[in-house]
This record gives sequence, C-alpha cells and structure tokens, in this order.
Amino acid sequence: MIAFLLTIRVRSGAHDGTERETLKRWLDRYPMLSDKTAHSWASADGSVTCHWGGHSADHLGGVRYSATERDKFALFGGRPVLWRNGEADGRTSIDPKTYLHEPLEWSQDLDGRYVVVRVDDRTAYVRTDAAGLLPVYMSRNAEKIQISNISALVTPVGAETRKRALAGLLAGGWSITGEPLREGVERVAPGTATSISRDGVVTTAHCGADYAEVLAAVPDYAEAERLMTSLARAFADWPGRETQLALTGGRDSRVIAAVLRKADITPAVVTNAFAGQVGYPETGDVQAARHLSVMLGWEHSATKTRETAAVYSRTHSVLELLHLTSAQTTSLTDIMDVELEPVNSLPILFDGVAGEIGRGAWTAYLGGESPTGQTVDEMAASLFEKITPGAPSPLLNDDGKALIYDWLRDFSREQTDRGVALADVPEVLHLERQASWHGPNLSNRDHREDTASLYLSPRIWPHMIGRGGGGHVDGAFNRTLLQSLGPDLAKMPYETADASWLQDNSVGATMNEERRRNTHMIPVEPIGAILDVARTAAHSRSDHPAWDVLDRKRVVELLGRDPEQIRGVERYQLWSLATALAMPECLR
Repeated sequence: MIAFLLTIRVRSGAHDGTERETLKRWLDRYPMLSDKTAHSWASADGSVTCHWGGHSADHLGGVRYSATERDKFALFGGRPVLWRNGEADGRTSIDPKTYLHEPLEWSQDLDGRYVVVRVDDRTAYVRTDAAGLLPVYMSRNAEKIQISNISALVTPVGAETRKRALAGLLAGGWSITGEPLREGVERVAPGTATSISRDGVVTTAHCGADYAEVLAAVPDYAEAERLMTSLARAFADWPGRETQLALTGGRDSRVIAAVLRKADITPAVVTNAFAGQVGYPETGDVQAARHLSVMLGWEHSATKTRETAAVYSRTHSVLELLHLTSAQTTSLTDIMDVELEPVNSLPILFDGVAGEIGRGAWTAYLGGESPTGQTVDEMAASLFEKITPGAPSPLLNDDGKALIYDWLRDFSREQTDRGVALADVPEVLHLERQASWHGPNLSNRDHREDTASLYLSPRIWPHMIGRGGGGHVDGAFNRTLLQSLGPDLAKMPYETADASWLQDNSVGATMNEERRRNTHMIPVEPIGAILDVARTAAHSRSDHPAWDVLDRKRVVELLGRDPEQIRGVERYQLWSLATALAMPECLR
C-alpha cells in the first residue's frame, strides 16, 4: 500500500515541513505498517511537494511506487494495468517511470485499481480509476490545494460532519452519495484526470465510461472472455508476489476461477468463515470452495473470524483503523475479518465482487424485485425502499430519509439527462456503488493485499449489461462464460439445498439437513460486543450529529433489545449505528 499527500502551495510559496509532519503522525498511528518511513519530494521552486509512506520494495517484489527525472515526479498506487494493442500489460504499469511520460501516452489506456500522480514544472496531474476502487480526496483553500488517497490527511482541523453522508451510513452501511463524512474535503471523481496549475487553477476531464453507451452496446461474450483472460494475466504479472483467489460456492467467484485457469494462473484459494455462520468453521462456502479447489488442483485454506476477533474484542481500535484509512463511511461489518498487525506478504487477490452486475444487480445483491418507476420520482422512491427497507423500521427520521431520497431523485434525473433509460438507472447506481462502498472498503485492506476485480473493468461492462442485460437477462453473462470456460465447474450446485456433492469424503462429511437449508442465511455473529459499543456511544455522545438524522425512538428500542433477539437486517443496522456513533473525531 501507499499513503501519499500531494500539496500545491498557491500563495505562500515554498513548503515548511507541515505536510511531512502530518504524514509522519498518520504513519505513527497506523498499526499495519512495520516501515514508518516518510519519503519526500519537492519541486525546484518548492511550491509542490509530495510525501508518502507504505510498503517497502521488499514487500513489492522490488517495485517502487515513485520515480523522478530532473523536474518531473511520478507516483502510483494500487494495481494498475495498461492496455496495449488489445492486450493488458501488467509489467509496464508497475514501473513508475512510465508515468513520467506525458499523460497522453498512458492515461487513456489504464485499467484496474489505481491512482497516478505526475508533476512537472507546470502542472500537477492526478488520474483516478474509472470504477472508483482507489478513492482520492482533495481539500483546498486560498493558500494550498492538497490531494491524498487518505481522507484523514487532507481533512481540515475541526471539520463539521456532512449529515447526508452520515444519513447514508446509517441507512445502508455506506456513503450512498460517495461523499466523505467530513466537510472541507471532497472526493476526486472516479475516472477523471485532474490538472492543477501552479497558480491553483483546477481542471477536470472525464475519462470514465459513458453509461448510456455501455447500456446500448451489444454484448460479445467471446470478447469478454478474451478481455478477462488478458486482464487476469496482467494483474498476476507482478514478480515476487503471490496470487490468491477469494472463492466461495457462488456464481461470481466461480467464473473468476475459470478465467484464472484459462489464463494458466495457479492461485492460492482462500475462503472466509465467520463465527455465527451455520456449520462454522465448516460453512457451506468453505466446503464448496474446497471441493472446487480439488477439481481445479489448487491449494485451499479457510480464514476464520472467531468470537475473539479484533472487531469484537478491540472494536475501538478497528474504528481507529477506519478513521485512518477510509472517508469514515465504512461500516464495521465490512471489516469484520481485520487483524490489527503488520503482514509479512502482500498478495494480489482476485475476487468476485460486482459479478452480480451481470445478473441483475439489485435483485441479485439484495433480493426481491428490481427497483422500477415510470417517473424520476417513482424510481427514486423505489431505490430508496431497496436501500432502506421498511421492515424493520429504518434508523432514520424524516429529515434523514429526505436527504437520501432527494439525492436519489437528483441522481436519477442526472442519469436520464445523460441519455440513460430510466429503467437502467438502478444498474448505473449499482456501478456507482462500487465507488462509494467497495472502493473505500478496499482502502481499509491495502495493508494486506492489492485487489484485482475483473468484473470492475469498464471494458467488461458493455458485455455484462449491454442491451439491459444486467437487469433483464438474469445472468446470461455469468452462465455463458462459465459454460465456455468451466463447464465442469458449472455442474456443481450453486446453492447447498442439494448438498449430495458434499458426501465425497475428500471434501468433508455430509452436512445435516439444517445446515443444508441454512448455510447462506444471514450470520448470527457475536453481536453483543457491538451492542455494548453502540449503547456506550449513544449515552456518552448525546450531542453527536447523528441524532439530527436518527429516529430516537427506533434507536432506543434497538439498543434496549437482548442481543439474541436482534436478527437479520437489524444486525446490520446495529453495526452501522455503532460505527457512526463511536467513530473517532477528526485526525488533526
């Protein structure tokens, strides 16, 4: 990982060491890095500086994140790849000298999860990835403009809370709008090229996908297979680093497994098991992934999140991590498996995140019917009901609900004004959700892995949702690719209602009838510790801004329950409530 702080001083001239000290304080507080070194670069006139810290070249197969050449400086983060003549190149993209060249030579060809910074004697240039998987933030005042992939590094002292972002966290567990929790800092839009001149003029160019064009495209599944295979080879082409696959028994990661096999990549397979899941630690996902791994000839291991995990036993330390690495809109439930210590290796992890986009995003992800509406207002109301279901009662009061509904209405109108059919707005919102939920969540895990999400390449999207395929074809993309790449993998049931395939002694004992029925139920995790955190925070922080958007009666009722009585959606509400109320104050 890398944490950087780019500063362009517009008025006061040369740097004074303030930014370096800011980064050093952050590194000292961040527990995940054994190397606390703060590196620095300054332009010849001293008006532009960049400070960074992160994993050393020893963790990165000898790769360094930055390069300099006379009056030029370049830095990258994440796992970028470059498309060259129709094929993905994973080696040139991790040479920081590549980005010392003029942006026209590489900017439009980037893919993956990345940020690139380039500075010359005229301009500072920042390029963000189209899916928003590596969030970047900006703050500005009369004296300076600052940009960082860590929002805490650019959040002004004493910054107020954005109530709309807070309402999003409490409604659905993430910043629905994509905004950071604190005022005074903005997110640099995904898929953009931002140029900042020495006199502080900021120019932003959109380089991302045109959703109307994506949705109107004619899917070509053979081309999608070729692109995903090329992209997989490029992601894995980082010498000295292990390749891993996060595999479950579901559709989406199974397609990725088939792609990796086609690309001649042999990953180490990992599956998460959480305390509270039926059959823990031998959950349905663990058994299914183990069986698939046997079929593929790959090594498999399960990581176990026990009742003693840090998220339960050291909740405030995990909240501090979220405070340090995210825009403070990531829920504790999305980082349940975190371990609060440095790691010795930094793998490239393939995941199946966002595969549901190709089989009806909202239906596949949240169940039930896809949001519909004949007017913008009706669509906004339908989206709101999907994000904030009425049963159990939402945590938000009427003011909080209005903040989310109004944004969803504005979003729907904005997309239709750009040529997106109203019926396709939910699919676009789900793509945008990867930037507002998944991207910030990945930032919390940068210390342990670089993630490769094949479904989140904009080059794949036309084949996943072209002609409305994501919302209406119900999985044709996934089914077609799996039948082509892995018909043997497709034969094994996706669900565990029929668990006869688990009777093979090589993959474990047969699950009993109850475990077959309930393997994929919502986990009944040890929620008592989280309830205690929420109760304490609610009592001690009676002036917290969250109360302006919370339904007090509903909160009091939830916090008064016995933890064993809190089930289903209410558990996610409790995770969000504890996150919002107990999150530390501003870093600086």
